[in-house]
Amino acid sequence: MVDATSLTGYENRFDILLDSGLYHCLSADDRPAYVSALARAARSGRLKYLFPDTRFDARTQGRSPVR
Repeated sequence: MVDATSLTGYENRFDILLDSGLYHCLSADDRPAYVSALARAARSGRLKYLFPDTRFDARTQGRSPVR
């Protein structure tokens, strides 16, 4: 297992990165480190996809808490 907020050992390794929910499970404090780790793990100029969490959340009147 690897810490997703550091991705140590995976620098410049991937052509495509796909996040389909992990970002939204992280605390607000951990999110910047995660995004930085993704940037380091991707080869320069490659694709990075972050899919927003669009589930209904009554606490935010239906809006996803992070966009």
